[in-house]
Amino acid sequence: MVKVKLLCSFVGNGFYQEAGEVVEVDEATAARYIERSLAEAVVEPETATLQPPLRATRTKPKKRTPKKATK
Repeated sequence: MVKVKLLCSFVGNGFYQEAGEVVEVDEATAARYIERSLAEAVVEPETATLQPPLRATRTKPKKRTPKKATK
């Protein structure tokens, strides 16, 4: 299946596809539409694989030591 962007509207028995709509059709139909200037091929950009974000680490707070009373 190939995605194409329609350059004109298509109307049939039970369906309506508007110009500018991106539809998925079989390869033969896509070739015919493109050859007759009824549609243009849609090139999907490759999606980059994202690495999971680094987890924020928090340092443990130092324990407070009670101050010694001075006399």
